[in-house]
Amino acid sequence: MRNRQSGIAREFVIVGLFLSLAILFLLGTFVFGRPQEIGTGDKFSPKDGPALITNSTTLYNQMGDADRFKALAIDLSYFARTALNTYKEGRYNDITFTVDSDSVLDGETIAFSGSFGEEKGTVDVVVTLKNYGKITSDIRKNAVEINAQLPSNSKRNQLIGILPITQELYAIDYLESLDKFSIQMYSKQKSDQNKALNQLESSLGVALKKDQYSLTVPISDL
Repeated sequence: MRNRQSGIAREFVIVGLFLSLAILFLLGTFVFGRPQEIGTGDKFSPKDGPALITNSTTLYNQMGDADRFKALAIDLSYFARTALNTYKEGRYNDITFTVDSDSVLDGETIAFSGSFGEEKGTVDVVVTLKNYGKITSDIRKNAVEINAQLPSNSKRNQLIGILPITQELYAIDYLESLDKFSIQMYSKQKSDQNKALNQLESSLGVALKKDQYSLTVPISDL
């Protein structure tokens, strides 16, 4: 009797293990079965997410920074969803961009051409590398361009890309880990502090809240 019960128990264990393995296999196929591309993170972008850039190993290496590569993927997605009728209609959640030509690195500028998966025609792209993982993007398809609207070309990103700025009485930089600006003062004068903040806000085109920047004065001037 005990042997029979033991045999039944073993059968349940074997069946349970088989079912567990089958479930893990199906989940693995669903999650990992779609192709991935270097530097893009997720398999395919969700709706309104970054584009999947394929044939891009050389381009990724030239950009030298995963943040820059992701910024380009976001710009390409924004361009497609905003400027191209095929994607403006919202029929496609995923956007794939294939690099069709060899990307050419010239100093801090990378030029290449490519095409979107569901849109015919060549797209010409010029990327300028900036500090702190930022870029400037120039994306054109024939006469179509919306460069002024691309996320990477915002005043904020462009300012971050050229920091630090050092003047006689202050220096302006970016605290990447905190995602905020820093103003290091070399003067205790309130007028000089206002001047530094005014330059920062003028470059951004917006007034900053106190939690969006830090202002530090020399310890001897406190």
